[in-house]
Amino acid sequence: MPTGTNVLGLAWLGLIGAGLTYFLWFRGISRLEPTVVSLLGFLSPGTAVLLGWLFLDQTLSALQIIGVLLVIGSIWLGQRSNRTPRARIACRKSP
Repeated sequence: MPTGTNVLGLAWLGLIGAGLTYFLWFRGISRLEPTVVSLLGFLSPGTAVLLGWLFLDQTLSALQIIGVLLVIGSIWLGQRSNRTPRARIACRKSP
């Protein structure tokens, strides 16, 4: 049988967690390019790992730390590549 703590935890995850996440996601899409926002979805697992380490005293292996750093580096590279100006192709006007 669910306890009051379980129900409050589920309400927190459903209303605050999901609601705030969707609000921020769609706000980001309205202000940024979709390719930039789509890369940010890769932060979710790393954020969960770091929050578990900070608040739940979970231990991190070297492989997990390397994985989080690889994801952050990949996001940085992806965002950086979106900012580089594209070469323009000169077009001639037809006579």
